[in-house]
Amino acid sequence: MFSAGVFSFALVKMGYEPLHAATVVVDGRAVAFLGASTFGKSSLATCFVASGFPLLTDDTLRLEERDGHYVAFSRAGASKIAPENCSVIFG
Repeated sequence: MFSAGVFSFALVKMGYEPLHAATVVVDGRAVAFLGASTFGKSSLATCFVASGFPLLTDDTLRLEERDGHYVAFSRAGASKIAPENCSVIFG
């Protein structure tokens, strides 16, 4: 698995500008929490996930404009949310 830095660099080389964000899905829409490292993005996302909202991404978010709307893409398999912090996802 690539580190977030390598993944972000690859996205930039492909012409995308990734966001450093934890993102959950609420009513079919992506809700992103942005901020620097250690600002609590993952902790906030954990609270949403524990309340039943799906996690989209926990580190690198890529947005793409399509037909006047933005589509949010996750970095597959990348999450800093630990199983012991979120039994809803990991059982």
